[in-house]
Amino acid sequence: MESKYTIKSKYDVAYNEALALINSNQLVEAREAFRRAMECSVQLIEMSFGTEKEIYTSNARRIRDYMTQIDDKLSKPASAGGAAYATDKTKTEEKKEEVKTETAEEKPRTDADELLESDEVAQALDKLMALEGLHSVKEEVKKLVAQIRVQQRRVREGFPELKLSRHMIFRGNPGTGKTTVARIMADIFRALGILSKGQLVEVDRGSLVAGYVGQTAIQTTEKINEALGGILFVDEAYGLSTGGSNDFGQEAINTILKAMEDHRDDLVVIAAGYTDEMQVFLESNSGLASRFTKKITFEDYDAESMMRIFQSMCKKSSYVLSEEAEQGVLECLEYMHETRTRTFGNARSVRNLFEKILENQIMRISEDVEGASTEELATIEIDDIPALEELSDLEKQD
Repeated sequence: MESKYTIKSKYDVAYNEALALINSNQLVEAREAFRRAMECSVQLIEMSFGTEKEIYTSNARRIRDYMTQIDDKLSKPASAGGAAYATDKTKTEEKKEEVKTETAEEKPRTDADELLESDEVAQALDKLMALEGLHSVKEEVKKLVAQIRVQQRRVREGFPELKLSRHMIFRGNPGTGKTTVARIMADIFRALGILSKGQLVEVDRGSLVAGYVGQTAIQTTEKINEALGGILFVDEAYGLSTGGSNDFGQEAINTILKAMEDHRDDLVVIAAGYTDEMQVFLESNSGLASRFTKKITFEDYDAESMMRIFQSMCKKSSYVLSEEAEQGVLECLEYMHETRTRTFGNARSVRNLFEKILENQIMRISEDVEGASTEELATIEIDDIPALEELSDLEKQD
């Protein structure tokens, strides 16, 4: 029986071959390559579980969508935009010469271009779907993508373009993936043509506000220019509005607001922070609420989600949990979730717990490090799990 690694290699070869064939409008050959990739996907789904299985399932859906689009294209006559193929070598060579003479500016947009664009969006959405939890966030992002695609189709059909705001508020506790999702949003917006570059520039009060009159606008403008073509991600944005009317934070806000209007076609601003504080931020300036029309709430992870994050950390670092230790970790995470405060660190708290457990495991192993077996070096035991009363100190580390 072939290993998962071998099947994955075959999948990658077939999938990449199909994309290359699409790019050259060889749709019949591309469909055959996608069929081989689909066979590999089915095998990988059967051999996997958890997040990995979800990824392979999503890959299979994407391939199915490709094949459906190719079938639709091939079913149309050439006069209606269907695939027209040269029947002899001469016609094929003539076609190649035509392609060679086109410049980058003159090359028309093809159905293959749209298929590849769809693939970039699908890959970014796959990254989002693979994240632990965040169910409501994922739904909001999918709705936003659907809205953009419908609007773009309307424009291609001659309808007037609606100038919709893309700026967003990400609200929630620390460690819920706000920055990670913002990076994925940058990829999605670039793939959809909303942004020209798709980079993410992270800033906070410290990187925007200067200590002298007139310097804040200059400092903030430099960061905005760095973010043009991508996303300006303002973390703990409420910090700009808490210093009163004479605080330089207001100057930073005003500079950002002006840039949001001046560069609305190639700049997205995402302001992030605690839920209550972000509401205060929106109310601090009359122009903020009207520009940040999209608000996405990042909920705290439950104990089961945090357990999966912990297990992922173990896997990446080549550690395994004994049965007793696994139960002990789950009890810790349940306790942390039940006693959480508004500053609960979510994934950061899981990281703190993981590092504390490794510290305990290392100290235990160090008593006879040369005599420890390979299995002992890689195994976390129940004795390594901290007592529940120690967990409050872990939260203070955030």
